[in-house]
Amino acid sequence: MERSLQNQKNGTKLILDIFEQVLIARFKLNIGIFGIQVAALPGALEFYQQLGFEYLHADYDTVPAILETYPMFVKIEVVIEIMKRLKLA
Repeated sequence: MERSLQNQKNGTKLILDIFEQVLIARFKLNIGIFGIQVAALPGALEFYQQLGFEYLHADYDTVPAILETYPMFVKIEVVIEIMKRLKLA
């Protein structure tokens, strides 16, 4: 992300909006969504982890190579819990 846009919570707001839209699709439209997958850039791993995402395939913290992107996943149950905690669901 461009440095001038960092530390303004724009990424968090965007992810929370995505969480909200996913919950609408899951429960109001009855679409069988069971989670969200992202391809996280190396500099964004901690950001996604703070929002409940986990590595999809392995614990990449133990892999010596730096990948171009890291597949990460958050279960719908975690999304629900986060949104409830923030009183957005």
